[in-house]
Amino acid sequence: MFRRTVWLFLVVTLAICLQGIGASTASAHHPIIVATASCSNGAAIISYTSTSWDPGFADGVNPEIDILFDGVKVDMGAYTFADGFQFSNQKPAPAAALYWQWGSGATVSTPANPLL
Repeated sequence: MFRRTVWLFLVVTLAICLQGIGASTASAHHPIIVATASCSNGAAIISYTSTSWDPGFADGVNPEIDILFDGVKVDMGAYTFADGFQFSNQKPAPAAALYWQWGSGATVSTPANPLL
């Protein structure tokens, strides 16, 4: 009985140690997005720059970064050494961006020139 208990203890200890050795640190890959809204010829425009989480290093390379407005893909870019691990563009704001809710819960519709 004693041998069985010792054996079980050693197996469990070994399993825990192997998990600790095999586990690696979390690698948080994320884009850094800076965006501004403006008005151009009466239309709402969103200008953005997407930058790698690790610019200048191989870990920061990503061949496909999607830009979404309200869950809809509007653009795509890549983080490479050649582009300095960033890309910029501007796109029309989605129609849903022209609505918002006040703290009271009332929904407000913005007129045709929301940013003027």
